[in-house]
Amino acid sequence: MEQVRMPQWHRGRVVLVGDSAWCVTLYAGMGVSSGLTGADLLGTMLERHDDVETALTEWERALRPYIDHYQDGAFSDRKIFMVDSHPETVFRRALPKLAKTRLGGRLIERVMRVDDIEKFKNADIVGRVLDPGRTSVAGPA
Repeated sequence: MEQVRMPQWHRGRVVLVGDSAWCVTLYAGMGVSSGLTGADLLGTMLERHDDVETALTEWERALRPYIDHYQDGAFSDRKIFMVDSHPETVFRRALPKLAKTRLGGRLIERVMRVDDIEKFKNADIVGRVLDPGRTSVAGPA
């Protein structure tokens, strides 16, 4: 699996969105969501700013922390799809039993990075840009 990492997603009036700008790989599980969010946020910024360069710069500033997070975690997230070793295979087979215990449940939450999912993958990015004082990172359920 490959990633696309671009130092800038726009030059002048030419803009890359979605996989052409930041392919996060299958392992991140955020390709479609980040592409749709990127397009929605781009439209929001173009409506908000009269100057195209300012709109594009603000769009990238708001979106990049999320994309960086998805890309940085993608290769560790691949363990959800593939295992590399015998101990990982044993651990995966034990997950259903572990999940039934309090300690095992906590361990699984840490391995699956549940806090990161709440903060980054469930984030209402466009909503946060429109309302910076918003206290919740997630949008409506």
